[in-house]
Amino acid sequence: MTIPITFEFNGKIYVGELSHVSGSGNSTMFHLYINRFYYGRLRYSVFADGWVFDTNAGSVGWEVLAEHFGYHVIAWYHCL
Repeated sequence: MTIPITFEFNGKIYVGELSHVSGSGNSTMFHLYINRFYYGRLRYSVFADGWVFDTNAGSVGWEVLAEHFGYHVIAWYHCL
């Protein structure tokens, strides 16, 4: 399952997709791809009390977008 996403960060507009990671044992894990480039992993953590975005080396500072990405996933599920 793939969820399309468009967002603005640091004055730039990004268009990409959150791809559900099946078989991970976690139904709330997604990979963020923009132009087929992997930017990081979005997951829901009860220990962190919310959404967590683990970035790759090229997407420094993107951790602050975790809640925004998480709300986007929830909204997309509600529209199904």
